[in-house]
Amino acid sequence: MMPARDRVAVVFVHGFFSGPHTWDPLVNLLKTDEELGFADLYPFQYSSPKLRLRPDRRIPDFNDLADRLRTFLELKADRYERFVLVAHSQGGLVVQRFLARMIADTRGPDLASIKSVVLLACPNEGSDFALSLRVRFLRNPQERQLRPLHEQVKDAQRTVLAKIVYATELGPGSCPIPFHVYGGTEDNIVRRSSAQSGFPQPRMLAGDHSGIIRPATRDADVYQALRAHLLAASQAPGPQAAVPVASHPHPGDRDKAQRLLRVLDPHAPWLRGLRMQNFYTHSGRVDRLFDEAVTELGSDPIRYVDPALHEADAACLQAAQNLNWATEGLFADLLAPNALDGLTHPQDGYVLRPGPHKSGATENSLHKLRVVFFERYDTLVCLLNERSLLTP
Repeated sequence: MMPARDRVAVVFVHGFFSGPHTWDPLVNLLKTDEELGFADLYPFQYSSPKLRLRPDRRIPDFNDLADRLRTFLELKADRYERFVLVAHSQGGLVVQRFLARMIADTRGPDLASIKSVVLLACPNEGSDFALSLRVRFLRNPQERQLRPLHEQVKDAQRTVLAKIVYATELGPGSCPIPFHVYGGTEDNIVRRSSAQSGFPQPRMLAGDHSGIIRPATRDADVYQALRAHLLAASQAPGPQAAVPVASHPHPGDRDKAQRLLRVLDPHAPWLRGLRMQNFYTHSGRVDRLFDEAVTELGSDPIRYVDPALHEADAACLQAAQNLNWATEGLFADLLAPNALDGLTHPQDGYVLRPGPHKSGATENSLHKLRVVFFERYDTLVCLLNERSLLTP
């Protein structure tokens, strides 16, 4: 048997109202794969009940679960130099909260043994599935943080993106860790836009919300994807290896990058809304702000000096213009009878017209254009971060 230091600890983090058993189909297949003999599989269990009837007990929140995951990993840290975290649904938010809290505690070097994070159907932008029923009947701190655009969830994600996903060096406040983010093609609980969010190079796997992690054979998408990530992690350097520092950007591109962030701020609520909202709850205000941003960038293109940035920016602008043109003239229904009262911009009181368009060709076309735009926008933001241009 290989020494533990040469092995990889694979930690599985389940989702809401679930438990370690949810991983059984995947774990059982992994155990029979001889090429993955280096992997030790550890389901991480935590309490996620629908309710608590005993007054002397409470349902743990995400901070509790994040700190418990930290304890779980620390107890194994003296035996392993390589970890892979695999999370489903809410489990992905627990993993992100753990990472964000470690960064906040200036414990970046302690994360260096984590060689990969795999998120499967994680609600990075929340989930509106059965939202009204959840709000009415569930008094659960975990459910509250699954609601769309929860502030603490987004704060943790911003830290993870800036200090881990796009990090370029190891230090107290940063640690580069590869993230592999997947949504399910038939998942109506965590839709594509929420599963992929602002992460670079997101992918889709066959399956619905629960089926995505229940492969029947080794030929299943999720098995093949996870297998590749585990093999890559087994070859990753140990935690003490040097991390390359990003090259210096062209000085002329810094002001240009700041202009893009001012016009299309990745953290702006309206842009996050455009990323994840159903088009038929899409407000005229979001459309107006997007139109203003696209018009400004189109009338005076940024023109980066760096060739890769210049190419990515041109592709992003073209995709933005295509999406903007497609929504022209579709806003026709008032949000409410008095929706225009007191508005500086009357368009803000309208919503996209459903009528004959709903669930038809127009909606499908808009969805495809939006996906293309955010893929190209995320690529551009990733390149800017690699060149350390996201901070003034």
